[in-house]
Amino acid sequence: MSFLNKRLDFELGVLRGNEFSNYARSSLCVRRLALEQVLGSSSLGCLFSLKLNSDASLLATTTVERIEIWNTETSQLEYGLREHEEIVSSFAWFNQSTLTNNDGCFISGSLDKSIRIWRNFTPQVVLRDQKDWIRCLGVSSDNQRLVSGCVTGSIFGWDLSTGQVLWKLHNAHGASNSDQELNTINSVQFCHLDPNFFVSGARDGHIRLWDLRSLKEKAVCSIVAHEGKINTTSFTHDDLFILSAGRDNCLRLWDMRTLSSSSSASSPSSSPSSPSSSSSSSEPTPPSSLSSSSSSSSAPSSSSAPTSSNSSTRTRRTSPNPRVCRTGLVREYNAHKCEGYNITATFFNYEQHIITC
Repeated sequence: MSFLNKRLDFELGVLRGNEFSNYARSSLCVRRLALEQVLGSSSLGCLFSLKLNSDASLLATTTVERIEIWNTETSQLEYGLREHEEIVSSFAWFNQSTLTNNDGCFISGSLDKSIRIWRNFTPQVVLRDQKDWIRCLGVSSDNQRLVSGCVTGSIFGWDLSTGQVLWKLHNAHGASNSDQELNTINSVQFCHLDPNFFVSGARDGHIRLWDLRSLKEKAVCSIVAHEGKINTTSFTHDDLFILSAGRDNCLRLWDMRTLSSSSSASSPSSSPSSPSSSSSSSEPTPPSSLSSSSSSSSAPSSSSAPTSSNSSTRTRRTSPNPRVCRTGLVREYNAHKCEGYNITATFFNYEQHIITC
Protein backbone atom coordinates (compact mmCIF):
# COMPACT_ATOMS: atom_id res chain seq x y z
CA MET A 1 0.00 0.00 0.00
CA SER A 2 1.20 3.53 -0.73
CA PHE A 3 -0.60 4.71 2.38
CA LEU A 4 2.18 3.65 4.76
CA ASN A 5 5.43 1.79 4.41
CA LYS A 6 8.36 0.56 6.44
CA ARG A 7 9.58 4.07 7.12
CA LEU A 8 7.04 4.08 9.95
CA ASP A 9 9.37 1.51 11.55
CA PHE A 10 6.89 -0.39 13.69
CA GLU A 11 4.72 -3.41 13.17
CA LEU A 12 1.50 -2.32 11.53
CA GLY A 13 -1.17 -4.78 10.49
CA VAL A 14 -4.06 -4.10 8.14
CA LEU A 15 -7.23 -6.14 8.57
CA ARG A 16 -9.50 -6.14 5.53
CA GLY A 17 -13.22 -6.73 5.54
CA ASN A 18 -14.08 -8.83 2.46
CA GLU A 19 -17.52 -9.30 0.96
CA PHE A 20 -18.83 -6.02 2.34
CA SER A 21 -22.53 -5.57 2.97
CA ASN A 22 -24.62 -2.46 3.35
CA TYR A 23 -25.67 -1.85 6.92
CA ALA A 24 -28.07 0.78 8.23
CA ARG A 25 -27.62 4.19 6.58
CA SER A 26 -25.60 2.54 3.82
CA SER A 27 -22.57 2.25 6.06
CA LEU A 28 -19.83 -0.13 5.00
CA CYS A 29 -18.22 -2.04 7.80
CA VAL A 30 -15.69 -4.82 8.15
CA ARG A 31 -17.43 -8.08 7.26
CA ARG A 32 -14.64 -10.61 7.87
CA LEU A 33 -11.58 -10.04 10.02
CA ALA A 34 -8.41 -11.46 8.47
CA LEU A 35 -4.85 -10.21 8.35
CA GLU A 36 -4.15 -8.72 4.93
CA GLN A 37 -0.76 -7.04 5.19
CA VAL A 38 2.04 -6.21 7.61
CA LEU A 39 3.67 -2.89 6.86
CA GLY A 40 6.75 -2.80 9.03
CA SER A 41 8.74 -4.38 11.81
CA SER A 42 8.71 -3.49 15.46
CA SER A 43 11.64 -1.43 16.73
CA LEU A 44 10.05 1.36 18.71
CA GLY A 45 8.28 -0.90 21.18
CA CYS A 46 4.77 0.07 22.23
CA LEU A 47 2.59 2.62 20.54
CA PHE A 48 0.15 4.01 23.07
CA SER A 49 -2.18 5.66 20.58
CA LEU A 50 -2.92 5.39 16.87
CA LYS A 51 -5.35 7.92 15.36
CA LEU A 52 -6.25 9.05 11.84
CA ASN A 53 -7.66 12.52 11.34
CA SER A 54 -11.07 13.01 9.72
CA ASP A 55 -9.92 12.85 6.09
CA ALA A 56 -7.22 10.22 6.80
CA SER A 57 -4.50 12.53 5.50
CA LEU A 58 -2.58 12.39 8.78
CA LEU A 59 -1.82 9.53 11.14
CA ALA A 60 -0.89 10.34 14.74
CA THR A 61 1.03 7.90 16.91
CA THR A 62 2.27 8.38 20.46
CA THR A 63 5.27 6.75 22.07
CA VAL A 64 7.19 6.91 25.31
CA GLU A 65 8.95 10.02 24.10
CA ARG A 66 6.75 12.04 21.77
CA ILE A 67 3.81 12.57 19.43
CA GLU A 68 4.50 11.68 15.81
CA ILE A 69 2.38 13.01 12.93
CA TRP A 70 2.72 11.07 9.66
CA ASN A 71 1.62 12.08 6.17
CA THR A 72 -0.37 9.11 4.85
CA GLU A 73 0.22 10.02 1.19
CA THR A 74 3.99 10.35 1.35
CA SER A 75 4.64 8.13 4.40
CA GLN A 76 6.86 10.89 5.73
CA LEU A 77 7.09 12.03 9.33
CA GLU A 78 5.73 15.58 9.38
CA TYR A 79 6.09 16.40 13.08
CA GLY A 80 7.83 14.92 16.10
CA LEU A 81 6.44 16.78 19.10
CA ARG A 82 8.02 16.60 22.57
CA GLU A 83 6.12 18.54 25.22
CA HIS A 84 5.06 15.95 27.76
CA GLU A 85 7.47 14.88 30.49
CA GLU A 86 6.40 11.23 30.61
CA ILE A 87 4.73 8.62 28.37
CA VAL A 88 2.28 10.18 25.89
CA SER A 89 -0.53 7.77 26.61
CA SER A 90 -3.41 9.24 24.61
CA PHE A 91 -4.32 11.36 21.60
CA ALA A 92 -7.55 12.70 20.07
CA TRP A 93 -8.08 14.80 16.93
CA PHE A 94 -10.66 17.56 16.96
CA ASN A 95 -13.57 16.98 14.60
CA GLN A 96 -12.42 18.79 11.46
CA SER A 97 -15.88 19.43 10.01
CA THR A 98 -16.74 21.89 12.79
CA LEU A 99 -13.49 23.88 12.66
CA THR A 100 -12.72 26.89 10.46
CA ASN A 101 -8.98 26.29 10.60
CA ASN A 102 -8.59 22.60 11.32
CA ASP A 103 -4.90 22.05 10.62
CA GLY A 104 -3.03 20.58 13.54
CA CYS A 105 -5.85 20.70 16.09
CA PHE A 106 -5.78 17.88 18.63
CA ILE A 107 -5.49 16.97 22.30
CA SER A 108 -2.84 14.82 23.99
CA GLY A 109 -2.68 13.24 27.43
CA SER A 110 0.20 11.85 29.41
CA LEU A 111 1.29 10.02 32.53
CA ASP A 112 2.74 13.39 33.58
CA LYS A 113 -0.88 14.13 34.65
CA SER A 114 -1.39 16.81 32.02
CA ILE A 115 -3.74 17.27 29.06
CA ARG A 116 -2.50 19.57 26.31
CA ILE A 117 -4.65 21.26 23.67
CA TRP A 118 -2.84 21.91 20.38
CA ARG A 119 -3.51 24.33 17.55
CA ASN A 120 -1.42 24.36 14.39
CA PHE A 121 0.72 21.63 15.96
CA THR A 122 1.63 23.98 18.80
CA PRO A 123 0.50 23.49 22.44
CA GLN A 124 -1.88 26.26 23.51
CA VAL A 125 -3.51 25.18 26.79
CA VAL A 126 -2.49 22.79 29.57
CA LEU A 127 -5.15 21.17 31.79
CA ARG A 128 -4.04 19.73 35.14
CA ASP A 129 -7.17 19.77 37.32
CA GLN A 130 -7.64 15.99 37.27
CA LYS A 131 -4.34 15.43 39.17
CA ASP A 132 -4.21 11.86 37.91
CA TRP A 133 -2.28 9.87 35.33
CA ILE A 134 -4.09 10.29 32.01
CA ARG A 135 -4.65 7.05 30.12
CA CYS A 136 -7.20 7.96 27.40
CA LEU A 137 -9.11 10.84 25.83
CA GLY A 138 -12.31 11.28 23.83
CA VAL A 139 -13.62 14.44 22.12
CA SER A 140 -17.31 14.94 21.28
CA SER A 141 -18.31 15.42 17.65
CA ASP A 142 -19.17 19.08 18.29
CA ASN A 143 -15.75 19.72 19.90
CA GLN A 144 -17.46 21.05 23.02
CA ARG A 145 -16.72 18.26 25.49
CA LEU A 146 -13.81 16.10 26.47
CA VAL A 147 -13.74 12.94 28.56
CA SER A 148 -10.53 11.64 30.08
CA GLY A 149 -9.91 8.24 31.63
CA CYS A 150 -7.38 7.85 34.42
CA VAL A 151 -5.10 5.17 35.81
CA THR A 152 -6.90 5.21 39.18
CA GLY A 153 -10.24 4.30 37.54
CA SER A 154 -11.85 7.76 37.36
CA ILE A 155 -13.45 9.44 34.34
CA PHE A 156 -13.48 13.24 34.08
CA GLY A 157 -15.77 15.38 31.92
CA TRP A 158 -14.47 18.70 30.61
CA ASP A 159 -15.88 21.83 28.98
CA LEU A 160 -13.42 22.56 26.17
CA SER A 161 -14.55 26.16 25.81
CA THR A 162 -13.51 26.98 29.38
CA GLY A 163 -11.10 24.19 30.28
CA GLN A 164 -13.12 23.45 33.42
CA VAL A 165 -14.03 20.06 34.88
CA LEU A 166 -17.81 19.52 34.61
CA TRP A 167 -18.10 16.20 36.44
CA LYS A 168 -16.05 13.37 37.91
CA LEU A 169 -17.04 9.72 37.87
CA HIS A 170 -14.93 7.98 40.49
CA ASN A 171 -14.26 4.24 40.31
CA ALA A 172 -16.30 4.14 37.12
CA HIS A 173 -15.92 0.42 36.50
CA GLY A 174 -15.91 -0.70 40.11
CA ALA A 175 -13.17 -2.74 41.73
CA SER A 176 -10.55 -4.54 39.67
CA ASN A 177 -10.43 -8.31 39.46
CA SER A 178 -7.21 -8.11 41.42
CA ASP A 179 -6.92 -6.32 44.74
CA GLN A 180 -3.38 -5.36 43.79
CA GLU A 181 -4.27 -3.61 40.52
CA LEU A 182 -6.18 -0.43 39.79
CA ASN A 183 -9.10 -0.76 37.39
CA THR A 184 -7.56 1.67 34.94
CA ILE A 185 -9.78 3.33 32.32
CA ASN A 186 -7.92 2.57 29.09
CA SER A 187 -10.35 3.86 26.48
CA VAL A 188 -13.11 6.46 26.15
CA GLN A 189 -14.97 7.24 22.94
CA PHE A 190 -17.95 9.52 22.18
CA CYS A 191 -20.75 8.48 19.86
CA HIS A 192 -20.50 10.38 16.57
CA LEU A 193 -24.19 11.28 16.23
CA ASP A 194 -25.16 12.06 19.82
CA PRO A 195 -22.62 13.83 22.07
CA ASN A 196 -24.56 12.78 25.19
CA PHE A 197 -23.26 9.22 24.92
CA PHE A 198 -19.79 7.75 25.30
CA VAL A 199 -18.24 4.37 26.04
CA SER A 200 -15.43 3.45 28.39
CA GLY A 201 -13.20 0.38 28.46
CA ALA A 202 -11.22 -0.71 31.49
CA ARG A 203 -8.57 -3.09 32.75
CA ASP A 204 -11.23 -5.58 33.87
CA GLY A 205 -12.24 -6.22 30.23
CA HIS A 206 -15.60 -4.42 30.47
CA ILE A 207 -17.05 -1.90 28.03
CA ARG A 208 -19.68 0.46 29.44
CA LEU A 209 -22.00 2.85 27.62
CA TRP A 210 -22.81 6.08 29.50
CA ASP A 211 -25.45 8.80 29.12
CA LEU A 212 -24.23 12.21 30.31
CA ARG A 213 -27.79 13.12 31.28
CA SER A 214 -28.07 10.30 33.80
CA LEU A 215 -24.62 9.69 35.25
CA LYS A 216 -26.11 9.48 38.75
CA GLU A 217 -28.15 6.46 37.71
CA LYS A 218 -25.90 3.85 36.12
CA ALA A 219 -24.30 2.94 32.81
CA VAL A 220 -26.76 2.26 29.99
CA CYS A 221 -25.18 -1.15 29.44
CA SER A 222 -22.04 -3.09 30.29
CA ILE A 223 -20.43 -6.18 28.77
CA VAL A 224 -17.35 -8.28 29.39
CA ALA A 225 -15.67 -7.79 26.02
CA HIS A 226 -12.21 -9.28 26.62
CA GLU A 227 -10.48 -11.74 28.89
CA GLY A 228 -7.79 -9.16 29.65
CA LYS A 229 -7.79 -5.40 29.72
CA ILE A 230 -9.45 -3.25 27.09
CA ASN A 231 -6.93 -1.25 25.06
CA THR A 232 -9.08 0.71 22.61
CA THR A 233 -12.67 1.17 21.46
CA SER A 234 -13.82 2.76 18.18
CA PHE A 235 -17.33 3.51 16.94
CA THR A 236 -18.34 3.24 13.32
CA HIS A 237 -19.59 6.55 11.96
CA ASP A 238 -23.23 5.51 12.30
CA ASP A 239 -22.61 4.42 15.93
CA LEU A 240 -24.16 1.01 15.25
CA PHE A 241 -20.97 -0.98 15.73
CA ILE A 242 -17.95 -0.71 17.97
CA LEU A 243 -14.50 -2.21 17.54
CA SER A 244 -12.65 -3.30 20.66
CA ALA A 245 -9.03 -4.36 21.04
CA GLY A 246 -7.78 -6.16 24.13
CA ARG A 247 -4.69 -7.38 25.89
CA ASP A 248 -5.87 -10.95 25.10
CA ASN A 249 -4.64 -10.38 21.50
CA CYS A 250 -8.22 -10.20 20.18
CA LEU A 251 -10.04 -7.68 18.03
CA ARG A 252 -13.83 -7.86 18.29
CA LEU A 253 -16.62 -6.11 16.41
CA TRP A 254 -19.86 -5.58 18.38
CA ASP A 255 -23.40 -4.64 17.37
CA MET A 256 -24.25 -1.87 19.82
CA ARG A 257 -28.00 -2.10 19.17
CA THR A 258 -28.06 -5.65 20.49
CA LEU A 259 -25.95 -4.74 23.49
CA SER A 260 -27.98 -1.69 24.47
CA SER A 261 -31.20 -3.70 24.50
CA SER A 262 -29.96 -6.82 26.26
CA SER A 263 -27.13 -5.92 28.65
CA SER A 264 -27.12 -4.32 32.05
CA ALA A 265 -24.58 -2.78 34.35
CA SER A 266 -24.23 -2.40 38.06
CA SER A 267 -24.05 1.07 39.48
CA PRO A 268 -20.58 2.49 40.09
CA SER A 269 -19.48 2.49 43.69
CA SER A 270 -19.74 6.25 43.92
CA SER A 271 -21.81 8.90 42.18
CA PRO A 272 -20.27 11.54 39.94
CA SER A 273 -19.28 14.82 41.54
CA SER A 274 -21.12 17.87 40.23
CA PRO A 275 -22.17 16.64 36.79
CA SER A 276 -23.32 19.58 34.73
CA SER A 277 -26.10 17.78 32.89
CA SER A 278 -27.26 14.87 35.01
CA SER A 279 -30.43 16.34 36.48
CA SER A 280 -32.70 13.93 34.61
CA SER A 281 -34.16 11.31 36.91
CA SER A 282 -35.48 9.03 34.16
CA GLU A 283 -33.92 5.71 33.34
CA PRO A 284 -31.02 6.00 30.90
CA THR A 285 -31.88 5.01 27.33
CA PRO A 286 -29.59 4.36 24.40
CA PRO A 287 -29.28 6.96 21.61
CA SER A 288 -31.73 6.66 18.75
CA SER A 289 -29.05 5.28 16.44
CA LEU A 290 -28.72 2.29 18.79
CA SER A 291 -32.43 1.52 18.92
CA SER A 292 -33.03 -2.22 18.97
CA SER A 293 -36.05 -1.82 16.69
CA SER A 294 -33.76 -1.34 13.70
CA SER A 295 -31.34 -4.14 14.47
CA SER A 296 -33.27 -7.14 13.21
CA SER A 297 -33.08 -6.23 9.54
CA SER A 298 -29.70 -4.60 9.24
CA ALA A 299 -27.37 -6.30 11.68
CA PRO A 300 -25.21 -9.02 10.16
CA SER A 301 -25.67 -12.45 11.66
CA SER A 302 -22.79 -14.67 12.62
CA SER A 303 -24.26 -17.54 10.61
CA SER A 304 -24.06 -15.51 7.40
CA ALA A 305 -20.46 -14.52 7.92
CA PRO A 306 -17.96 -15.78 5.36
CA THR A 307 -15.70 -18.45 6.78
CA SER A 308 -11.97 -18.82 6.32
CA SER A 309 -9.55 -21.69 6.57
CA ASN A 310 -6.99 -19.34 8.07
CA SER A 311 -6.46 -20.38 11.67
CA SER A 312 -6.31 -16.74 12.72
CA THR A 313 -10.01 -16.28 12.01
CA ARG A 314 -11.22 -19.48 13.65
CA THR A 315 -12.43 -19.73 17.21
CA ARG A 316 -9.74 -20.54 19.72
CA ARG A 317 -9.21 -24.26 20.26
CA THR A 318 -9.42 -23.82 23.98
CA SER A 319 -12.81 -23.30 25.55
CA PRO A 320 -13.86 -19.64 25.50
CA ASN A 321 -13.79 -17.77 28.76
CA PRO A 322 -17.37 -17.89 30.07
CA ARG A 323 -16.99 -14.32 31.32
CA VAL A 324 -16.65 -12.93 27.80
CA CYS A 325 -19.99 -11.83 26.35
CA ARG A 326 -21.08 -13.43 23.06
CA THR A 327 -24.30 -11.45 22.68
CA GLY A 328 -23.85 -8.79 20.02
CA LEU A 329 -20.49 -10.16 18.87
CA VAL A 330 -20.36 -9.85 15.08
CA ARG A 331 -16.76 -10.67 14.19
CA GLU A 332 -13.60 -11.73 15.99
CA TYR A 333 -9.90 -11.89 15.13
CA ASN A 334 -8.00 -13.77 17.81
CA ALA A 335 -4.46 -14.19 16.52
CA HIS A 336 -3.00 -10.72 16.67
CA LYS A 337 0.22 -11.96 18.32
CA CYS A 338 1.17 -8.56 19.65
CA GLU A 339 4.69 -8.52 21.09
CA GLY A 340 4.19 -5.23 22.87
CA TYR A 341 2.07 -3.96 25.71
CA ASN A 342 -0.83 -2.48 23.74
CA ILE A 343 -2.97 -3.43 20.78
CA THR A 344 -4.32 -0.22 19.33
CA ALA A 345 -6.83 -0.39 16.48
CA THR A 346 -8.97 2.02 14.48
CA PHE A 347 -11.11 2.03 11.34
CA PHE A 348 -10.04 3.63 8.08
CA ASN A 349 -10.93 3.61 4.37
CA TYR A 350 -14.64 4.16 5.11
CA GLU A 351 -14.55 1.35 7.68
CA GLN A 352 -13.59 -1.24 5.09
CA HIS A 353 -10.24 -1.70 6.85
CA ILE A 354 -8.84 -1.71 10.36
CA ILE A 355 -5.35 -0.48 11.06
CA THR A 356 -3.69 -1.93 14.13
CA CYS A 357 -0.30 -2.25 15.75
